[in-house]
Amino acid sequence: MQVSHSGSLLCSFSPAATFRYLLITCLSAVNCLAGETGCMSNLQQALANFNRLHSFRGVIQISQFDGSNKLLLHENHHWTLSGENQKVVRERFLAEQKKQFTTYSRYRGVITTFLTGDFVKEGGRPSGKIGVEKWPIPVGAFISPHSFLGNIEGQSLQEIVSESREEAEERPAGQCVLWLNSNESPISYQVNMGPDNRLESIRSYVVPADDLSEKYRESTGNDPKDLWIPRAKLELGNYIELSGMDFPLSATKTWYEVNQEFREGVTQKMEASKSLDPLDPLPEPDQVIVRGVQVATFDPETLEINPHVVDAEFEIDFPPGTTIMDHLENRNYRLESLTEDVLDEINQSLR
Repeated sequence: MQVSHSGSLLCSFSPAATFRYLLITCLSAVNCLAGETGCMSNLQQALANFNRLHSFRGVIQISQFDGSNKLLLHENHHWTLSGENQKVVRERFLAEQKKQFTTYSRYRGVITTFLTGDFVKEGGRPSGKIGVEKWPIPVGAFISPHSFLGNIEGQSLQEIVSESREEAEERPAGQCVLWLNSNESPISYQVNMGPDNRLESIRSYVVPADDLSEKYRESTGNDPKDLWIPRAKLELGNYIELSGMDFPLSATKTWYEVNQEFREGVTQKMEASKSLDPLDPLPEPDQVIVRGVQVATFDPETLEINPHVVDAEFEIDFPPGTTIMDHLENRNYRLESLTEDVLDEINQSLR
């Protein structure tokens, strides 16, 4: 296990991210002085801990399952991250013990990809793209290092806090629950903190309109949170301390959806009547099912927190025979030989 010492806490973040962090920290201090719950203070400490990460190397083992717990994929992601630059090699396991390697690199704003693997030995050719328009892997499709640090619904926990109003609930044994209600959307979040100020889980919910919630409270006497519909959950665990930072070695993402039977029932009711009871379109808890689960685990033997990362680590060295589609130069070509001049030309195009 390799460990490097952290640099400046905020130097690697954008001005906007830095401003959000300072604003949140200041608000936390005001809340504490006002005598409010310590839950928000605990969350601020967790966010400050996550802000210590400015560079990273390591291998993440990824497994993905469908709603019936059937294994859909198992692969390793070899990550290098520094500021806005990032590079990941996806090692995918195919049938008959074969492997496929896809490298994605975002370096100085230019996205490059490279595909190779055992199929090359069977007559295929490696291929590369320079200047891809957007990061090829959709947000949330797999767990990156940032996802381990509280990213859900495509937003970081810092962004969620800055855009939400909060309610806090302190529980026995130092447990703490924060309810973050968005000011801009019908999405709310439940954040669970452990007694050691470590983030344990984030859950996102679709929240009914205020008038429906009030009607439910008046007619049943129950908590309107019973109506919240789960969307996603991120659970963090197996924390270790490296370079003065608490870092989770495991994360599990779960996505939810309303089952087909409920959707069909609502459609039938709408077709049979021009009006619906406002509470009819809200599913019962057993009508919300798991759509998919993704489990990610860091390999502690390869994990480096805040290492020194040189720019060259984000470049991709295409081997001879690679077919390259260069969107920056608007040309396609096959790399027949890898001389210093050719390599220089490729790397210059990435700058």
